[in-house]
Amino acid sequence: MPFTLPLTYSVSFDGARTEAGYDAVGSSKPALDETIPGASSDLAVTWSCDVSELDAIVVLASTDMTVETNSSGSPVNTLALKAGRPVFWFTGCGWACPLTADVTALYVTKAGAGDASLRIWALQDATP
Repeated sequence: MPFTLPLTYSVSFDGARTEAGYDAVGSSKPALDETIPGASSDLAVTWSCDVSELDAIVVLASTDMTVETNSSGSPVNTLALKAGRPVFWFTGCGWACPLTADVTALYVTKAGAGDASLRIWALQDATP
């Protein structure tokens, strides 16, 4: 059963507004909705992704945090997330995917007290 992730982008500039959209389609949707405790350092979080099958990904944190892939000591990718500012990518968007290798685990670091959320929505297509 295919899954669809509708992505919509809108921009307002000097009173003018433009909007565009893209519907990512995939056969699986590795998602994450994780609570990250305050003052976490290299917190291991279970999440995996086959980058060769990735069609779209959105990563969103409720507060500033750093997410490393596959290793906390020698990560393959490091995402420096800002509160409420999504990192997104989809096939054909024209920029590089933030993940360059398959992900087997995440390691999250967050300063300060209080819990925060880390969300990942992704679509993979095993038969592109």
